[in-house]
Amino acid sequence: MIDIHLKPFKKKFQIKQTNKNMLLTYNQQLLMAKNQDIEEKEFVEQIELARATVSGTEEYLKTILKLTDKQQETLDDLEQDETIDLANYVMMRLMGMSDADIKKSQEADEDDSGEE
Repeated sequence: MIDIHLKPFKKKFQIKQTNKNMLLTYNQQLLMAKNQDIEEKEFVEQIELARATVSGTEEYLKTILKLTDKQQETLDDLEQDETIDLANYVMMRLMGMSDADIKKSQEADEDDSGEE
């Protein structure tokens, strides 16, 4: 069982690394990975992928976190980048990363993007 505190909800969630939750996590990662080369797609396909990512990410969080109706409203009111960041954080925690590991990874990503 993993304890995850999520600021937008002002709440700590307990999430189990069940087969179901891990499968949902892998499916969400796959969906997000398909968007990495979105610029190479036709315009209509770009829109479809973006729409699928937004709805898939919201559904992932609603299911994994077992959100209440009020919490779902909070999720709906987040900006897209916040929602993606939230999902990435939950996925990394479910994949076994600690908060310290995540922070190191984010710092490394920032360093890499600064070198370009």
